[in-house]
Amino acid sequence: MDQVIRDMASEMGDSDLLVKLSGGIDIVAIEGKYHISCLTKYRNRYRSFLRTQCAPSQSNVCMKKARARVFAELVMDIESALEEGIYVFKLIELHTAYESRLKTLNFDSSINRTRLKKELLDYFKGHGIQEQSDGKQVIFVFPEGMHSLLKNVSIPSQMTSEALQLARVAKLVRAEIFQAEKTFEFANKFPPNCQTDCVPYSLNLLISMILYGPNLKNVNKHNDSQSCLTISQLIIFNSKKKHSGLDKSFTRHSATREPPLPLYLGLNIHSLVRSKKLIEQLHALGISISYDRVIIRSVDTDVIVILIGQFHHFIDQYPNASLWVALGTGKHFGYYSINVICAYLGRLKSRCLPPFHALTGCDTTSSFFGKTKKSAWSTWSAYTEVSSAFLHMVDHPYNEISVTSSSFLLLERFTVLLYDKSSNLTSVNEARLDLFCKKKKTLENLPPTQVHLCDYQFAL
Repeated sequence: MDQVIRDMASEMGDSDLLVKLSGGIDIVAIEGKYHISCLTKYRNRYRSFLRTQCAPSQSNVCMKKARARVFAELVMDIESALEEGIYVFKLIELHTAYESRLKTLNFDSSINRTRLKKELLDYFKGHGIQEQSDGKQVIFVFPEGMHSLLKNVSIPSQMTSEALQLARVAKLVRAEIFQAEKTFEFANKFPPNCQTDCVPYSLNLLISMILYGPNLKNVNKHNDSQSCLTISQLIIFNSKKKHSGLDKSFTRHSATREPPLPLYLGLNIHSLVRSKKLIEQLHALGISISYDRVIIRSVDTDVIVILIGQFHHFIDQYPNASLWVALGTGKHFGYYSINVICAYLGRLKSRCLPPFHALTGCDTTSSFFGKTKKSAWSTWSAYTEVSSAFLHMVDHPYNEISVTSSSFLLLERFTVLLYDKSSNLTSVNEARLDLFCKKKKTLENLPPTQVHLCDYQFAL
């Protein structure tokens, strides 16, 4: 005991007590005594000191929110009982219900029964609540007739008070919606917890209370149910910071505050029915994203290449459009943003991608033997001059290419580098001879002849 007191005094920096205990003298040996009341006060002082030293963490904030929620539900439960004519409540039952509700919210914590009693007495002190005790059990008693007294409050005053309360709740929830740190950003997939992460706590609490009621007796097991999350996401999707003053038929949604549900609905409905009219109707109802932001479903990479090639022409006409492609099947299925891909490639390389894809092998043209897309892409990255030839093919798709044209010479040099990155030759015929004679390449590993390469470009 002596050492415990010394440690507490040392941590708190209690110089007065440390002076009395200094000198290494054992307080028990000198027949010193601690009074129980003094010792209890000192321990309480030490616990208060420890609490002040602990910085509020995120878990503490969540705990405070959970306790505030449970206390609100407990109060609403008591008020509901009062309306049913129940005026007597046992503190032990209220305390048990309080702790049970905290556990359902995954908080293994408790509240001192005396503290809960004080909070309830403070809250209902204007309602005539009285505390009665027989020495073992504490009960709360409300005066008979309080129920009718509450009903006799003037209707206009009651309506004004309720309207003010609703306005305060709306202001609180809107503030948390627009100040939310976590916003959903679609990145090729919908993570498992994307719905719960994007819904603010106060909004989730309000919708849960509306749907299931703030009743402690019927423990709400559907706090994060899909119906609660669905309504919350639609409220976020349709919320606006300021009234635009536009016609009510005009629908506007913020892309920076877009929860997963409207995006998921728009993408899936379009992939199933391919109906622009249906998507626009759902968008006008505030349920789905607009048709400009829907997705194209395909299992063919050629579709993505064509979209990338035509993207900038399309985006010039529809600046706010957002194109997504759902590509693949099974475990290889994923969503790909054409906007992000084209922003990474740049305008020039995006436009040049279709002829590059056709030259190196697509659904209608064969690839160079043994040359993959990866090796062809690295060759293009090293020899960027060939981009002007690809761009010429895009701008003049019906012009014939001869062996003497500048575009063909660039494509010929690109083909040489595709087979031999260290070569200084510009002719595929010379490169074939060099690879066959000096580097002992087989016929299958030689580039095509100049005539065949020219015919191949004409076929493109």
